[in-house]
Amino acid sequence: LEAYSEAAEQIKDLKVYIIVLILHDAYIDNFFNELTQNSPDLLEYPYFYIGVDGWFDDAVIEEHNISSVAAGFIGTIPWQPNTLDITQYNESEIQDAVRK
Repeated sequence: LEAYSEAAEQIKDLKVYIIVLILHDAYIDNFFNELTQNSPDLLEYPYFYIGVDGWFDDAVIEEHNISSVAAGFIGTIPWQPNTLDITQYNESEIQDAVRK
């Protein structure tokens, strides 16, 4: 847990407001628990977290209750151009393809 408190101190000291969060979903609770207990100001505006590395999905958000902890959070998924057929790239079909 020491690494999480050090990360929180670095975020404060650097005055970084957009944080790219790269960690395994098994450690999400540890990270946000540290912030909730010792640095709750890092969970409010203007701080914003971007979850990357493909672990971010609806199940993770619900399981870890992220939306009730962090004021700003968004996730990304790895881009895989070979998974979509060229016909799926038009505007009306892309959302359906992404949700599959």
